[in-house]
Amino acid sequence: MEEFIILLIFIYAIVMTVGALLQKYAKLPWMFTIILTGLVFANVGLFKFVETDPAFKAFSNIGQLCLLFTIGLSIDFKEFRKLAKDLFIGNFITCFAEGIGLSLLFYFVMPAQFSNSYLICFLTGVGFATIGEVILIAILTELKIERTKFGQLTIGMGIADDFLEITILTFVSTLPFFYSTDGSVVDSDPVQVSLKWIMLAVSLLIIFGITFVATKIGNKSKNFLMKLVKDYPFVNGVLYLTIFLAMISIGGMFIKEVEVLGAIFAGIMCQAVFPEKIAEKLEGNFKFLMMFVGPFFFFMVGYKISILAIVANLFLVILIIAVSIGGRVGSTVLVFRRHFKEARTSITFGFGLCTKFSTSIVILAILLEHSYITPMIYSVIMTAFLAEKVVTVLIYSVGVGKMVKRAEEAGGTACVDDCFRTDLKDLKTI
Repeated sequence: MEEFIILLIFIYAIVMTVGALLQKYAKLPWMFTIILTGLVFANVGLFKFVETDPAFKAFSNIGQLCLLFTIGLSIDFKEFRKLAKDLFIGNFITCFAEGIGLSLLFYFVMPAQFSNSYLICFLTGVGFATIGEVILIAILTELKIERTKFGQLTIGMGIADDFLEITILTFVSTLPFFYSTDGSVVDSDPVQVSLKWIMLAVSLLIIFGITFVATKIGNKSKNFLMKLVKDYPFVNGVLYLTIFLAMISIGGMFIKEVEVLGAIFAGIMCQAVFPEKIAEKLEGNFKFLMMFVGPFFFFMVGYKISILAIVANLFLVILIIAVSIGGRVGSTVLVFRRHFKEARTSITFGFGLCTKFSTSIVILAILLEHSYITPMIYSVIMTAFLAEKVVTVLIYSVGVGKMVKRAEEAGGTACVDDCFRTDLKDLKTI
């Protein structure tokens, strides 16, 4: 118990110091710091108890679910209807260009590290290719260009990517139910297979159905909750947590791994049914919980990374970063170049889309937990993930900063929109 508390003190102290500085000056989230802390502690032999301690593992699992819930809170399905079709198509093409490039690298260079299965290589590659729009929004907001066409296009790509993240996470979370670590079918009995598909379908239908109904009755529920909070102010907080726990329970009712989807859709549901002011207050309270349990998950992510594996496969780390950035930036320039007057602007835009998100970490954690990927390749990919985040955030910040500087010299940040050939309104809408 003493080790447990000492470790927590270390983690929170590092977040408040190193984490705060990295977030302020390097635009890197506090999670980044904790992953690095876990990596260092694991490789110097400190706090070995976390590998076997059931309490730490339980808190780590809760931290993962809380992270997914906060991701759900940021997803608004109503925003999808406002997006241009070009954004969905563009996000699909650029994400799969990066993901397929990585999957081919994985499958032809190191198939044994991915259970000799192209399916695992593909899911790992595409899961790695998700966009971290939260970091991009922070950079755009600081430069006061989030409402320009460039800013809206960036945010729009992030919103379009949310749909892809949910889809990939659905496949990854249900994978252990059907396939063993060597890629073969777990159960070949037609009756058992049919029952499994029925159980999966029921779980997903319940989750999607409840969320769909919640979004449809959103306005009525908001009015009801606004009246309720006047007489019973505690009810909203209890309801908020009840939705979170209920959706996780429903998700894991038949298939335990589907609870991760339940957590995401719980966030989407809360975002839809609670009035904006109440939702903001409750989200702030929930983030306090996230700050308590989230570090457990991110620390474990870092604790599983081996420095020996990184050193022995340093070229592979560089190769993964090169394929990832090359695939994303190259496809982004091809797809979106016609919308920009200058190639350098489309390249900067492409580097921004290389910024990764926490969903990638969750996907890798699930694949490692069920032994679909080896600890060695997990260490290599996580290192590439962390290094690429630093590189792309730096290049994107510098590129956007120079773009804003040129705009200010020409007459203000509004001139950032002069980098476009076309008006965003000319994009084909849904």
